[in-house]
Amino acid sequence: MTYRRQNRLELISVWFEDLPEEIQAELADFISTMLLELVAGGAEADPVPMVRQALRGDGSPLVRGVRTAAISAAIDVIFLHRSTQEAWFVYENFLKQFRDAALADGKRNAATLAQSMIHALPARSALWIHQARRWGLLRSQVGPELLPDNYAAAVQ
Repeated sequence: MTYRRQNRLELISVWFEDLPEEIQAELADFISTMLLELVAGGAEADPVPMVRQALRGDGSPLVRGVRTAAISAAIDVIFLHRSTQEAWFVYENFLKQFRDAALADGKRNAATLAQSMIHALPARSALWIHQARRWGLLRSQVGPELLPDNYAAAVQ
């Protein structure tokens, strides 16, 4: 029996498929916005299938390597501001300022939306921080040559 070693892009794909739907959808949206040429599908297309297509392990080793590096870097950037309680605290303060300004301007709907987002922050931040740690673990397993120098410190 022979075993085929998974390439790094396939490992990222398995990790992506294991994400909660909420995180998967947001991550796909961010990735497709950041990597327009790599994750192409049109403005109206659902980004999750587009990212799945980009994560397919087909193509030459060079193409797979470029896709792996680009997608990995995009995910690193996305998690950079979602991987610590401190980052979520900054976001919470922004939402509170936005809510207060909306109330002062008589924009009740905007203030209500901001308040609902504030209310959801504890669960949302815990989910993102947990997934950032999982991503950091995967990054450490797929090879340090793909890691930015300060990534490990950013997700701990």
